[in-house]
Amino acid sequence: MPKRPTLADVAALAKVDRTVVSKVVSEDPNLRVRDETRERVKRAVKELGYRPNSLARSLRISRTGTLGVILPSFSNPIWATMLEGAEAEAQRRGYVLLAGTVDRTTNASSRFLELARTGAVDGVLVAAALTDEDLPTMYSQLPWLLVNRRTVSSHRHVLLDDERAALIATDHLLQLGHTRIAHLSGPLEVDSAQRRKRGFLRALQAYDLEPGPIVDASNTFEGGQRALTQVLTEDPTITALAVGNVAAATGVLAAAAQRGIRIPDDLSVIAIHDIDIAAALNPPLTTVRMPLAELGAQAISLLLDRPADEAIEEVISGPLELVKRFSTAPPRRNS
Repeated sequence: MPKRPTLADVAALAKVDRTVVSKVVSEDPNLRVRDETRERVKRAVKELGYRPNSLARSLRISRTGTLGVILPSFSNPIWATMLEGAEAEAQRRGYVLLAGTVDRTTNASSRFLELARTGAVDGVLVAAALTDEDLPTMYSQLPWLLVNRRTVSSHRHVLLDDERAALIATDHLLQLGHTRIAHLSGPLEVDSAQRRKRGFLRALQAYDLEPGPIVDASNTFEGGQRALTQVLTEDPTITALAVGNVAAATGVLAAAAQRGIRIPDDLSVIAIHDIDIAAALNPPLTTVRMPLAELGAQAISLLLDRPADEAIEEVISGPLELVKRFSTAPPRRNS
């Protein structure tokens, strides 16, 4: 399918700013440009076959002063940190945030989505795991941006560098001397989990080692508990575990204590993301700190500053930091 021409394409062909194109297309009476410039824009629109979407406009002029945020859940603490960054940037620009969750199994999000469709918000950040089929039906009537998510054809997302974070976490375990390492990826139908899996595998390939079990575990306390049982059932020789999320790591630590597994003497555990609770766990959890607040702030900026029909494919590459605490150590034995 040919790429749909965007506002930026028209601006480039007409050799004008995108704002000028937007105002010419919308017949803004306040636009002051020469007739020659106006006609050049119209010719570019016709030549490219550009069709403006009246519902997909820049949010420079707000209708409500409210932005929506769709989360997968409120139980995962990383989203609170992301929301802090998003809220600070939204407030700086004169907006407030309205947050809700999506439970695709029970359709519990329907009331929130209906608010979005009826114009209660001027745009929406989507952190929930939605599909290409969901996006046109749920968000066709307002500007949206995926946050640390992407789908095959959405082309509007801002991501963390989960692949590099998983590589850093796994490499830390490898440098400690571990050779039998498992990975809790998070739900593998979600793009962020796939990126973490790639980073995990890249680290092991660099050492010419075979991976241990890769478990599709939910990013919850209960998911981490169940996943540890699955890992040890599949491969009892595992000496280290790279976990995709702190919430799941808390479940791993609890399940290990119940089994009499000593952390890190018997099993080293490292998690991606660093939040306050990581330092308060027993033992304090080694993590890879990621720019969660920066992710939220940048998502707001992109949503407000970029035309709503323009592709956005941005990765926040850093800073990423290995935070060494007491849940990782050299293995007592080699497998």
